[in-house]
Amino acid sequence: MSRARVRAGSSTPRLCGSSATSIHSTNSRKTSGPVLLTRRLSPRALRPLHVHVGKGGDQGPLQALVALERLGGEALEKEQSMGIAGVHHLSFSVTNLERTVDFYRNVIGLELRSRTHNEYDELGWALFGREWGRDQGHAELEIAVMQLGVQRVEFIEYKDPMTAPYHRDPSIAGSAHLAIRVTDIESERERLEKAGVVFHSPINIFNETGKPPWKWCYFRDPDGICLELVESED
Repeated sequence: MSRARVRAGSSTPRLCGSSATSIHSTNSRKTSGPVLLTRRLSPRALRPLHVHVGKGGDQGPLQALVALERLGGEALEKEQSMGIAGVHHLSFSVTNLERTVDFYRNVIGLELRSRTHNEYDELGWALFGREWGRDQGHAELEIAVMQLGVQRVEFIEYKDPMTAPYHRDPSIAGSAHLAIRVTDIESERERLEKAGVVFHSPINIFNETGKPPWKWCYFRDPDGICLELVESED
């Protein structure tokens, strides 16, 4: 069997303002040139992909194109129709923004990206929704956006209404925690303990079905929000 390869990267040709990839046959017989796939592909789709095609000389690239469409067409259509690209940020409500920023920047090691004050008369309706138990138009809040690698984490201190204390029970629906990936959980745990962090337990192992096991352990931020250290090979 001959093998055709989809080539993507900085040399990817462009056609009519859309991303395109070229498919080149590796048959000994020369083709008339690359076949352009004019369908717009997301970066996720533009991964190196090998597609086996049958004999046929110049027909190889066309067969590869058909095979590629069959392999990725359904996933691409779903991705494009939904328009969802990924997670933009995570958000936690806190009672004291200064204390929170100090902890996450100076103890955990996040970078402070921005501080913003937000206040106007319709903000409450936009945040709470009139049908969800709080019919309040005016709202005021302070926001700190912090960065951990490529992930943004947003912390909000509500001024009007004032932030209510966290219930500290992770079994209640809507509770969340932030899992921080580390390369050496033992040494990172030791560093945090020296800074005054108290962990819930010794380091645990999570055996995810079909995946390498994780090492993990929980601790809390100043509001009692659960944080987790994770060391994973996956």
